[in-house]
Amino acid sequence: MIDPNHLRTLRALADHGTVVAAAETLHLSPSAVSQQLNSLARITGCTLLEKRGRGVVLTQPAKILLEHADAILERFEQAESDMRSYQQGDTAVLRVGGFSSALQCFVADAVSTALHRNSGWSIQIDEVESEESMAMLLDRELDLSVVMIAPNRPLLADRRISLEPLLTDTYRAVVPAVHPLGALDELDRLSRLAYEPWVLSRHWTSTHEIVMAACAVAGFQPRAAHNTTDFAASVAMVGHGLGVSVIPRLGLPRIVPDSVKILPINTDPPTRHIAVAVRSGSAQPGSPLAQFRSLLKETVAHLAEPMTLAAAVSRAAEAEQDEAKKADD
Repeated sequence: MIDPNHLRTLRALADHGTVVAAAETLHLSPSAVSQQLNSLARITGCTLLEKRGRGVVLTQPAKILLEHADAILERFEQAESDMRSYQQGDTAVLRVGGFSSALQCFVADAVSTALHRNSGWSIQIDEVESEESMAMLLDRELDLSVVMIAPNRPLLADRRISLEPLLTDTYRAVVPAVHPLGALDELDRLSRLAYEPWVLSRHWTSTHEIVMAACAVAGFQPRAAHNTTDFAASVAMVGHGLGVSVIPRLGLPRIVPDSVKILPINTDPPTRHIAVAVRSGSAQPGSPLAQFRSLLKETVAHLAEPMTLAAAVSRAAEAEQDEAKKADD
């Protein structure tokens, strides 16, 4: 009979390319990995690996077996999820990943709420970019991750991963408050920024790809005056008059300096799609993982718009006046 653990080992080898890398992922010795693969070959009666140079490649029988392995492992994932839910009762240990702006804006909030509602839960957060987090899910180093869906992330199409849309994050134009555009409440089109110096994300980031594609659709290529991977740094540069920028809503600080103006873009704004990723079969209805996924949706539904410091102070003063009035009544 085929051992599911041996199927996991074959899958790890297919994902990571070498026996040594598969062993590291599975926390086994290379010899143990080789023994499991040899055992799997004996049971199936097929040669699964062929030497090529200093490494090995999967044979056609191994690739056929992997098609079945993914479906079998998904069923085991479902069974393990059901058993954990039954055994743990009110307890759960979850490992949650996500990219930086998602952690800042809603993941940390959702984790805090989950721990407050469920005293027996333990949740660990890891900041990790989307592509890496998908690999960590498959390697069982994460249970759930908040990811950006983008064409350059092939693991997002892996059927071993279940994706559920979370929100669409629309980019906003950020201009100096003293700029002529700072007098506007919204930007009618992105091309209004065509001749401005830009603060751009680094070329290897998904934000750079998204913004460059949107600018191309708008008929221009932005001129990069400055580059950064930090959205807060972008806002600061714009506030000092060093250029303009386009930043996703989630990347904006909740309180922005009075020296910048945030403008929605009416026509074809850059947009990124954000989803929750789990291993297929792992988030069974009623399980802690399914509950936390629902809590993330609940949290993003109540995200507040960024505001300037002056607006925040004004709102706080209004709230104090309302409370004082209620107390007098």
